Amino acid sequence: MMASNTVLVAATRGSHAIRFRTHFWGLVGMWTAAAACSLAWSVHEQRQNIFEIGRKNAETAYEKDLVYRRWLAEHGGVYVWVTGETRPNVYLAGSPRREVSTPRGTLTLINPATATRQVYEMEAEAYGVRSHLTSLRPINPLNAPDPWESEALRLLDAGDNEVCSLERLPGGSYIRLMRPLVTEQKCLECHAEQGYQIGQIRGGISVSVPMQPLWDAGRKETIAVCAGHGLLWVIGLTGIASGMRRHRRAIQSRLNAEEELREKEVRLTTFAERHARLKAERENLENQAQLRLAGAIQQRLLPSSVPLIPGFDLAGLSYPAEITSGDFYDFVEMPDGCLGIVVADVSGHGTGPALLATETCAYLRALAETYSDVGEILTRLNKLLAPDFEDGYFVTLFLGRFNPADHSFVYAGAGHQSNLLDADGQVKTLESTGLPLGLVDDAVIETSVPFTLQSSQLILMLTDGIPEAADAEDELYGMKRALDQVRSNRHRPSAEIIEALCRNAQAFSAPDPQSDDMTAVVLKANSPNQPH
Repeated sequence: MMASNTVLVAATRGSHAIRFRTHFWGLVGMWTAAAACSLAWSVHEQRQNIFEIGRKNAETAYEKDLVYRRWLAEHGGVYVWVTGETRPNVYLAGSPRREVSTPRGTLTLINPATATRQVYEMEAEAYGVRSHLTSLRPINPLNAPDPWESEALRLLDAGDNEVCSLERLPGGSYIRLMRPLVTEQKCLECHAEQGYQIGQIRGGISVSVPMQPLWDAGRKETIAVCAGHGLLWVIGLTGIASGMRRHRRAIQSRLNAEEELREKEVRLTTFAERHARLKAERENLENQAQLRLAGAIQQRLLPSSVPLIPGFDLAGLSYPAEITSGDFYDFVEMPDGCLGIVVADVSGHGTGPALLATETCAYLRALAETYSDVGEILTRLNKLLAPDFEDGYFVTLFLGRFNPADHSFVYAGAGHQSNLLDADGQVKTLESTGLPLGLVDDAVIETSVPFTLQSSQLILMLTDGIPEAADAEDELYGMKRALDQVRSNRHRPSAEIIEALCRNAQAFSAPDPQSDDMTAVVLKANSPNQPH
């Protein structure tokens, strides 16, 4: 009888082990596929965004070229001095306006097409943007189309309003855009003999914008997206392994309990109680370890040092309410030499908001390397974040751009305001310029009017964890106390001002623990008698 029970238990254990391995690897495969699909989609969307940016750049260049050429055409061209490099246009030999004699010398007419082509050559050499005025029936051979332009011109003749594609040219990949050039009355002076009539398409303007700078800027964003997905994949695998391990242990415990039950019911009860206690302790230790890992990763995203600005004192500090935080601050070098100053607060606190804060910080750093207008940065950031935010989650974010050269400051606030303290203690509120991020995907965040930071002025940027700290009677710490605290310490370094403010808010809510993340940044213009 005992041998029969032993064989039955062994067979049962073997069957459960096979099912366990099947389920485990099935879940790992599904989670890996989901993470890979999400990463592929994110990278695809990023490339589409970069393509659209390049297309917009090409459209901008085209519109500029069109306005420039229209101005030349309306004025009939321009006259320049005849030099060794600038000779009379052989294609205007029949025009009585081609040359004008003056006491200083001879002026020759540069017609719109020639002037535009010369400007295009300068633009291509200086900025890499290639523009070309072309036609299937050019007067000047220099205006002859290349193969791509020839095909585009035929499509325009067939009725298309625009031709745009990504092409490989010498020097890398380019966005190529062509739109039609319609014959106007002023065009017939040079092109009437070709038989063109007003309103007829006689050619096009093509613009080629280099994509490599945009690919280079997007590469860091791709790295951030890959790192974020990798982190989520590892966390998911950890969760699967932990869950399956608990499941396997539960099965083993049940089998052991059934075996024990055949021997003695009292021993089963004692074992179950002990097992439940140990299981809870293990789960608690595992969860704490995961939270500590996430908190350590997030802390490494905060600035490791503060930029040194002559004549100014800058500092930032963040106190999370838990191991992980939904707040963050950052100092970002911008492409125009200015310094971006960021303070952000994801709704809620804990692991979920911390992951969203990490995503927001990564996207913001990537956008700040390409764009300098703070309102445009936040508007584009909102478009990237909105699809990832579930209902109920949002980010309030204040982004300031400080120019160390002229001490000017401009900002954009997505549901987030800050305060400017004058030397006499007067306060001006830097109001929010748009909705919080993640609520509406087409929201536009405006840029403020710039102002100059004067001597002894101070900008205080903080999250709501400080003014919303509450005492035992549920009275809020409030902005008035926060501003009074900053006024009383404004003669001290910025780091000490923030430290004193956070400590005072924590003491106000004592003995209760800190209930929300506290983050603050102070930018102070030193007075002439203060050390720089």
